[in-house]
Amino acid sequence: MMQSGRPLDTQYLEEYQGFILQHIRKKFEALDLRREVLEPDDAEEDDRTPTRHGGLGGGGMGGGRPAPADKKKDGAKKVGLVDWEQDNRENILKRFRWTRTPTSGTVKLAQEDLWVYEALLRIISNTNLKTVVDGKPIFYDYENLPVRKIHTLQIADQVSGMVITGGDGDADQTQGGDAMGGAESAKPAIDYPEGRYVDDRNRSLGPADPDPFAEYKIMPIRIELDIDQQMIPKLLAECDSSNMPVEVNRVRLNPGAGRRFNLNLAVEEGGDGSGGAGVGGTARMSEGSVRVDMYITIELLGVIYIYNPPDKNKLGTGTVAEEAAEEREEEEEEEKEETPSEETPQPADETAKTGPGQPSLVGG
Repeated sequence: MMQSGRPLDTQYLEEYQGFILQHIRKKFEALDLRREVLEPDDAEEDDRTPTRHGGLGGGGMGGGRPAPADKKKDGAKKVGLVDWEQDNRENILKRFRWTRTPTSGTVKLAQEDLWVYEALLRIISNTNLKTVVDGKPIFYDYENLPVRKIHTLQIADQVSGMVITGGDGDADQTQGGDAMGGAESAKPAIDYPEGRYVDDRNRSLGPADPDPFAEYKIMPIRIELDIDQQMIPKLLAECDSSNMPVEVNRVRLNPGAGRRFNLNLAVEEGGDGSGGAGVGGTARMSEGSVRVDMYITIELLGVIYIYNPPDKNKLGTGTVAEEAAEEREEEEEEEKEETPSEETPQPADETAKTGPGQPSLVGG
C-alpha cells in the first residue's frame, strides 16, 4: 500500500534512532505533566536538585538519575496540570525504541506515528488552552482544567477493528523493540501490521491492499481521558480543526462505569460556595477547591487523516476515485434511459388539440 521510495543512508537512520525517543519525551513534557515534588527541606536531605519534569518516570522514562519527585514521601506536593497513566506512555515509547539500526521503512512509519501523536497531544493541549496574551499561551489552572487526565492514546493497529465493531481496547498492544528493527536491504519494503490503515468505510487494510486515496491515508485512533463535561464540545471542535483532522465516529461516556452524565450542568457557582445544581438536581461538589463531579471519563473512537506529499500526477487516481467515476457513469446512463424523448407525441384524436375554453372542432 505504501511505496518504499529511496532508501535512507545508514548515517541518517542511526541519527533518527537517537533522535526519536528524546523528541517524543519532549512532547510529553509540553503537556506539563502532573507530578510529585519534594519540599525544599526534603530536597536538601536527598542532596539532589529537583527537576521540573519529574512526571516522566525518572530514570526509567527520561534517562539519567531519577528526580526527587519520583521518591515517594508522605505529604509530597503535586505540581503540573495533566495526569497521564505511565503504562500508556511507556507503551508509546516502545514504538520508538529499537535495539538495532532501523530500516528506512521503519523510520518512515515511525515518523508517521510521531505526526499522529503530536496531533493528538496538540488537540488536548488546545482544549486546555484558556487564552493567548502577547503570543504567550495561558492555560487553565488545575482546578478548572478541561482535560485533567489521559488514560489512553492508541493509534493504528492498536485500534484495529474497533472503529467498526466498537469493541474495547483497554489493553495496549504494542509493536516495539526488535520487531521494528533490522538490517537495511537494497530495496526495503515498507511492511506494517494489518489494520494500520482503514478505507473510507473503516475497513482494515493490509500492505497488499491498494491505496483507496492518492491524497491521504486514514488511520484509526482511540483516546480515553477525564474531562470537564462542559468542555466536551471544545474537545470535539479541536479534533475537527486539527491540522491533521480527526473524524470522531463514536463517543462513549464513562465507559464501563455507568455513571451519570450531564452536559448542561450549571456554570455559575452558588452563593454558598457549594456550586450550582445542574439539570436533574446534580450539584457541583468540591474536594477542597477542586471540583470533582464535573469530570467524567470519555472515549473517542475515530480516524485521523494523514496527507501524502502533493503529486499532481496522482491526484484523483486512487481506487475510490475510480469507483466514484464508474458510479457517475452508471448514473448518467440511467438518467439517459429515464429521460423522455424530445419529440412531441401526436394526439390520439382531434379533441386533444382543443384547449381549455375552446369549442370542440368535432362536428356534433
